[in-house]
Amino acid sequence: MTAQPVYFGPRERSLAGWLHLPPSGRARGGVLICGPVAREHTVAYPSLRLLAEQLAETGLASLRLDYDGTGDSAGGMGDRDRLHAWQSSIRTGLQFLRSTGVPAVSVVGLRLGALLAITALPGEQLASFVAWDPQLRGRRFLREQQVLASVETGPGGEPTKHDGAVHGFGAVFPAELGAELTQLRVDPHASPVAQRFLLAHRPYDVELLSSVKHLGVELTTLELHDQEQMLEGSPTRPATAAVQAMVDYLDSWHPGRAGPVRVPPHRLAMQVQDREGRQVVERFWHSRDGQLFGVACSPPDEQGPGPRIVFLPSGFGHRVGLGNLWVDLARECAAQGLSSVRVDLSGLGDSSVRPGHVAGEVYTQAAVDDIVQVARDVAAHDPSAVHLVGHCSSAWAALRAAEVLRPRSVHAVHYLPFAEWQADVLAPTVTERTRVRTLLTRARRSGLLPSRADVPAWMWILLDRAGVWPSPMRLIAGLVAAGTRVQVLSDDVEAGYFVSVRHRALRKLPASRFEIEVMPVRDHALSASRTRQHVARSLLSSLKSAQTPAADPPRQTAPGQVAGSSTP
Repeated sequence: MTAQPVYFGPRERSLAGWLHLPPSGRARGGVLICGPVAREHTVAYPSLRLLAEQLAETGLASLRLDYDGTGDSAGGMGDRDRLHAWQSSIRTGLQFLRSTGVPAVSVVGLRLGALLAITALPGEQLASFVAWDPQLRGRRFLREQQVLASVETGPGGEPTKHDGAVHGFGAVFPAELGAELTQLRVDPHASPVAQRFLLAHRPYDVELLSSVKHLGVELTTLELHDQEQMLEGSPTRPATAAVQAMVDYLDSWHPGRAGPVRVPPHRLAMQVQDREGRQVVERFWHSRDGQLFGVACSPPDEQGPGPRIVFLPSGFGHRVGLGNLWVDLARECAAQGLSSVRVDLSGLGDSSVRPGHVAGEVYTQAAVDDIVQVARDVAAHDPSAVHLVGHCSSAWAALRAAEVLRPRSVHAVHYLPFAEWQADVLAPTVTERTRVRTLLTRARRSGLLPSRADVPAWMWILLDRAGVWPSPMRLIAGLVAAGTRVQVLSDDVEAGYFVSVRHRALRKLPASRFEIEVMPVRDHALSASRTRQHVARSLLSSLKSAQTPAADPPRQTAPGQVAGSSTP
């Protein structure tokens, strides 16, 4: 199987995607994969990649694409004419896929992607169309987004706004787009879009049948029983049963002889603008061993090697960040002269699973090793000339990797200090210590020992000195002492841990090299737009400050006060 990233479409407004070709170089057909948007795009990412890989193994080429203003493509959600741009992206993707030489083309649309594709491709006469758990009414989609956002952020998560924008889970739909989506639905009088139409639906969504029965000459239905797990569970668990069923259908619907296919002309770099209209350059990036994938973003006039920012994926997500936060921030940094690379760690996004690693695990030594490898690849002249930016588990891994790299700075968003209290995070090799860790873990799970943020300072000190569990306070203090700047962005619960520990080494840290900022809302998933905006402003300011060495001497803080702490 051949899979490669591509930039295609208009040069002034490039689209990003992944082209998957059969290893034989011959294909019986092609499949355009139109994914969902917002948070569903993140959680469905592994399933869509698995679908493309399995299609290639059966002899079908496929293209996964990011719509204009989403993922790694040019533009942003705040741009005008979003609906038209998304539908145009689908038509451009179909044209690009056909240019590979495939004899016939099918489309798979997941959730809102199904509605976008149906309305974007009238009269295309596709070989087949798969509507995967489709969202066939834009109004219903927006309502679901609002409900999910309110459940995740709770009261006060998003301020009341009067600009008409719809605040969803991990995305803001501008007023213009919201109004267009509200009116978007399947035309009951539309002509068939394909010879064969598969409706893959949840068991209780049988009413969808009446909305799509006219869209295919031959209509087939398939009940999905693991859809909730794919969209609401861990994004590292692809919907294997649903994917296999759709591969089987598409395989049977492309029975013809395979013909030669090729990779069409495309680009490996693109000119793109940040939100202020400033030009930057993005290009695909691979680690030297070819295992890890990322996207590098730099100023158009970059001169020689310099410090690099490394944006790490959030939890189980991939390189773009929650709500495309890392994409937007990387472009703004590049516009101000700061180069970066946003990467997928092993087994996440579009990176391979390294030998011996397990896909979908977090808080592992493997993640730490990946970050060290990335730093050595992007800054081969000086691996310490990097700035690590992580969220949740990748914030934890960034701090651990910093012990090896001694980077210029580490920026930890929603770093959970109590993750150090989890079982077998960094399993030691000494048998006796392993037994002690196991006993402590069992005691924690049974409630005999405290867990999470209520671990008292004396217990951290005892476990740290005994070599059983490393104290996060000692880790941060050691990094700062070695010259690394450390920024921690937390909510009041997470920040309360730092205050409650009152570690003496922490109180002596200089404010110029250690800062903890308490955000106004408890929004660990960064699902609210104002949380993401707050994080972006704070990170950009800190990253710019970290470009110059700090020379402030350590200062003494009052008992119980956290050095460099601030609350907006």
